[in-house]
Amino acid sequence: MTARITEQMITYLKSGNFQAAANLFVEGQNQGIFPGDHTLTGKLVKEIGKSATEKLIIAFSHYPCQFCMKGRTKCKNCQGRGKTADDTMCEHCIGLGIERCDFCNGSGWMAIEDIPKGLHITVLITRIQTAISRIKSVLAKPSPKPLENEPLTSFKESAQTYIYLDRYMGVLENMVVELKKQNITDSQFNIRAEKIIEKCVKTAIKGKEHMRQSIRCMADSELLVSKMADKDSAARELAEDKADYYKSLADKSDRSIDVDNEHPFLEKAIEKYISEKQQMPHNNQNDG
Repeated sequence: MTARITEQMITYLKSGNFQAAANLFVEGQNQGIFPGDHTLTGKLVKEIGKSATEKLIIAFSHYPCQFCMKGRTKCKNCQGRGKTADDTMCEHCIGLGIERCDFCNGSGWMAIEDIPKGLHITVLITRIQTAISRIKSVLAKPSPKPLENEPLTSFKESAQTYIYLDRYMGVLENMVVELKKQNITDSQFNIRAEKIIEKCVKTAIKGKEHMRQSIRCMADSELLVSKMADKDSAARELAEDKADYYKSLADKSDRSIDVDNEHPFLEKAIEKYISEKQQMPHNNQNDG
């Protein structure tokens, strides 16, 4: 039984069928073939090799959440329309028709609690590296700008950027929470964990600003859409409402709508980092 499951798992990993390999691994662990403690990674390397172990870790790191599609679900409030029955913007999904999945906090990946315990730390680190890399790839591109002749295109692009960044901000938040919950007494690990959390926070600060710029582009694009619509039409009124809403969201001018509230644990970590940095006598303003 052990040999059959292990061989089949390696075959799946080699063929790129990571999800099937992960499912088979869980079956094997339930049968007691693979240990469930911190020795798991080392034993896997001996059993199936370093390359196959790394692929298995990626399989669990990116195993999709079973309740959503890439961290989003159809908005329950407006049934995915982005507007209510009386043609006003649905504030629940900020007019996008999709909302963050509560189960995975918008990460689009399986909850860490459902991943084999012996892989928790490795999966945490892998997810953090993936999220930071993908956020940085967006930050390397110019901020979205409204297109005067194609405002719907620029709205869609900026909304997609906002949603994409929000997904990986959700990953960072999950990982900050999980790292703090590990309760590992190893001082070297805890020092490393603090450095990882700091890296998450620095990336999140930059990601937040880019998200805000995306929302500003959404506001400017909707304003252009409103000018193209017929005067006194429902379409014009909806576009104007959306433009005002997004502007308030980006500028924090209306305290009742605040994008920062969406990642409270990450926000807390950011506030702590900024507070500590401000208290340092010779902090480097160009750090990070």
